[in-house]
Amino acid sequence: MGEIVVRNIYKTFDKLVLDDVSHSFTENKVTVILGPNGAGKTTLMHIMLGLLKFDSGSVIFNGKNLTIPYKKEERVKFMYIPDNPFVNDFLTGYENLEYIASLYKYKGNIDDILKTVDLFDSKDLLVKDYSRGMKQRLCLSCIYMFNPEVLMLDEPTIGLDVFGILDLSKYLRELLLKQNLTIIVSTHDMSFCKQIADEIVILNEGKIFSTSKLNDLLNEYDSIEDALKEVRK
Repeated sequence: MGEIVVRNIYKTFDKLVLDDVSHSFTENKVTVILGPNGAGKTTLMHIMLGLLKFDSGSVIFNGKNLTIPYKKEERVKFMYIPDNPFVNDFLTGYENLEYIASLYKYKGNIDDILKTVDLFDSKDLLVKDYSRGMKQRLCLSCIYMFNPEVLMLDEPTIGLDVFGILDLSKYLRELLLKQNLTIIVSTHDMSFCKQIADEIVILNEGKIFSTSKLNDLLNEYDSIEDALKEVRK
């Protein structure tokens, strides 16, 4: 399982950032969160990850209410890749994974993982010489070390060229086939969204403006962009 539910979430900084947000994110599906800057997308992700306390409401994972700080056995169910990939530029690709493996006591074959994400031939290069797409794949490869149930990506296409975006889309789809994952993505890239989304959640000014399956959305509007224009009306 990997269902994560937010229920009646309120969060205030200097102003109200999330206003009574409720939604169920279910497994074997890519849910894309869309909305203008400041809509609350990253804040919602950080709350679900246990990185940020909320004012009221609840976060429920596989039927159990979570409280911050999450227990270790709960934390390892989540994997988060922020808009800037978390890699050490002055270690090789292999050494980066070797370090992560030591943290999670992973005893498997790192070379096999690097082959899976098409980085084996670059494993001895310093990561500072990797492209943005290679760094993304290196981050995502960690999924094979501790088998999380929820994968969250915040603006994963920043800095990727068209081929990197196509590769990322393909890789996320392959992950869904290999593992029972709940994948949640925040992006401003409408083309990428159309490639990967099963479900779209549109946030605006801290509220959920709409939720729908991608196909249903495109049956109602000519494009995802047209659906987002409704936010401004």
